Amino acid sequence: MRTTFFAASLITALSSAALLSACSGDIGDLPFGGSGGGGSGGGAGGDPLENPQFAPAPGGIRRLLARQYINSIRVVLGDAAANNAAPPQDTTLNEFESLAAAELSAPPSAIDQYEASAYEVAAAVTGDSATMAKIVPCVPLAADDAECFRQVIEGVGHQLWRRPLTPAEVTAIVGIAQAAGNAYASFNLGVEYSLATLLQSPYFLYTIEIGVTDPDHPEWLKLTGPELATRMSLFLVDSTPNAALLDAAEKGGLDSEEQIREAARAMLKDPAARKALSSFYDVFFKLNDLPTAAKTPAVFPQFNAALGEAMRQETLVFLDDLVWNQNADYRTMFNADYTFVDATLAGLYGVTPPSGGGFQKTTLPPTQMRAGFLGHASYLTRYAHPSETSPTRRGVFLSNKLLCNDVPPPPQGVDTTFPPFDPNKPMTKKQVLEEIHQKAGENCTTCHSIMDPFGYAAELYDGIGKYRTVDEHGLTIDPSGKVDDFGAFANPVEMAQLFHDDQRSMNCIVQNLFRQSMGHKETKGERPAITSLNQSFADSGFKLQDALVEIVASPAFSYVDDAK
Repeated sequence: MRTTFFAASLITALSSAALLSACSGDIGDLPFGGSGGGGSGGGAGGDPLENPQFAPAPGGIRRLLARQYINSIRVVLGDAAANNAAPPQDTTLNEFESLAAAELSAPPSAIDQYEASAYEVAAAVTGDSATMAKIVPCVPLAADDAECFRQVIEGVGHQLWRRPLTPAEVTAIVGIAQAAGNAYASFNLGVEYSLATLLQSPYFLYTIEIGVTDPDHPEWLKLTGPELATRMSLFLVDSTPNAALLDAAEKGGLDSEEQIREAARAMLKDPAARKALSSFYDVFFKLNDLPTAAKTPAVFPQFNAALGEAMRQETLVFLDDLVWNQNADYRTMFNADYTFVDATLAGLYGVTPPSGGGFQKTTLPPTQMRAGFLGHASYLTRYAHPSETSPTRRGVFLSNKLLCNDVPPPPQGVDTTFPPFDPNKPMTKKQVLEEIHQKAGENCTTCHSIMDPFGYAAELYDGIGKYRTVDEHGLTIDPSGKVDDFGAFANPVEMAQLFHDDQRSMNCIVQNLFRQSMGHKETKGERPAITSLNQSFADSGFKLQDALVEIVASPAFSYVDDAK
C-alpha cells in the first residue's frame, strides 16, 4: 500500500476540509447525534401527519452495511472496483444489521479495514481502462493537472458522497491528487489517491439523515432530496442512489408522496431490489447460518454444508417467487402447498429430484402436513439443537419473528437444560415440557404458553426437518396445541392457516421491514405511521411490493426530529 509518503500531507489536507475523521482513526466522529431509539405505543390510523400523536424519530447518521458499501462502489465505480472492496463484516443489534449500523460505533479494527479496502478499490479503478474512461472526462495535460483532477473529484465525489462537494473539499483532495501525481509522475496514481480519500471519508461511509426545516411542519425536519433518495435506495436496493435518482432528488423530484411512490416503483424493477429483500430474510431469519449449522454427524449423517445451503436457497427462492414473480398475497407464505427443491433437497422431502438441475416448484406430499415456510427445512433445522429438536426454540422463533410477540429470556438461575430421557417413564418432549411448566407454576407457564405449542406442531419434523410420526424414542408425536388469543390446532397445516388468518402476522412483517428501513425500533410517535402502513398493506391484498412502496412514502420515512 502506497500510503507512507503522503501520510502527513493527507491528514493536513483533510483536516482543512473537515474530513479528518476519515484518516485519524475516528470514523464515527461527525457533528451529529445518533439515530432514534426504540419504544412502542398506540396510534390511530389515517394520515399520520394529521394525527396529533405522530412524531418522527430523531435524525442522525448510520454506517453503510458491508453489502451497501460494495454495491455503492459497484454503482459508481464498476464491477472491478466492487470486486476488490473488502469492508468490515456487519454485526447485528436486536436481530438487525441496520440497527447495529445506526447505534454501535465502528470498532478500531474497522479503520484499517476501510483504509485497506479504499486503496484496493482505487487501484482496481485505475487499472481498468473502461472505468477510467467513464470517470475521467478530460485529457490530462500533466501528471499534476489540477483542472482534470478537479473534474474527476467533483463528478465521482458527488455520487460517492451523495451531495456536491464544497469548494474547500475539492481543493483539499485536488492537492492530494497533485502530490501523488508529482511524486510518482503518474496522473493515474493521482486519481488513485483521490479516490482512496473519497472512499475513506465519513461522508461516504455514513449516511446523514438530519433534514431541514419544513415550512408546512416547522416542528419537525424534513429530509433533503438527496437524504431521502439515499434512505430509499439503501433500503430498497442496498446501494447509494444512482446518478439519475440523485439528480432528480436534487431538482425536487422527491418532494411529494406520489413522486416518492413513482421513484420507489421504478427502483423495485431493478434486480437489486430482489437481492436486497433476500438479504433481509437471510439475516432476519438467520438463513445465512444454515451451511455451517452444527449437527451431530452420528444423529444426522446426511447433513452437510451443501444440504444446509440448499435449505437456505429453498426459502429464498420460495419468497422471491411469491413477492416478485407472482406479486401474490403475502399470507401465502403460511399456507402454500408447494415449495422449491433441487436434487440435494429432494431426498429430505421424499420427492422426485427435478430434472434439468436447479430449484423447481414442487408440490409436497400432503401426508407430511407441510404448509408454506413453516414446513421448510431451513427454519426447522436452524431452530433445533445439534442432535435433537427443540419445541421451545422453534416456538420462540415463530412467536417472536412472525407475530412480533416480545418473548423475554428465561429468568436468571433457571436451568434450561432439557432433562435426559427416562426409559422407565417414557415421555415425548411435549409431555415433558408440559409437566415441567405445570410444576413451575404461572411464572413459567405464562411465557411458554405463547411459544411452546407452536413448537409442538413442529415435532413432526426432526432436527433437520425430515418428516416423522414418532420421535427418536419411538413415541407417537402429538402435534396439536393451543395458544390463547391465537387459536387451537390439530397439526401444522391448521396452525399455518391460523398464521395466515391472523392480522398480527402481516403487521409483524411491516414492523420488521420498517425497522430495517429506518435503523431503529419504532418510537411511540411513529406508531400512527405503522398503523397506517398496516392498513394500506391489508388494502393492497397483502402485496409486499406495495408495502415496500408505502414504507418509503410514509411521513415517518421523510421526516425526522432534531438529532439528540
